[in-house]
Amino acid sequence: MTASGGSVVNVSGALVAFSGSGGNLVSVTNSLCSGTCPTFNGIPVFLAGGAVSSQVSIGPNAIKNGALGSITKSSPSSTALVVVDGPTSKVTITGN
Repeated sequence: MTASGGSVVNVSGALVAFSGSGGNLVSVTNSLCSGTCPTFNGIPVFLAGGAVSSQVSIGPNAIKNGALGSITKSSPSSTALVVVDGPTSKVTITGN
């Protein structure tokens, strides 16, 4: 998910919600973060273009039913699931 150009993304619920009998997979490939991405309740976020951490709010249940699936990342430390680009873009994920 990307918020850029002053956009505001509000997710009322989970970023990812696994269901069914298990074995679900979300695979993310990027290397946006040089070094380690900052995380917000376990969600790695790439801050670009002057974005700062106060523009991100991610609740504790952003991955719903995590026991039913997994998220694989191409690089465990430098792969972002969310991108916030610019000083006025914002992301809120309630996680409930």
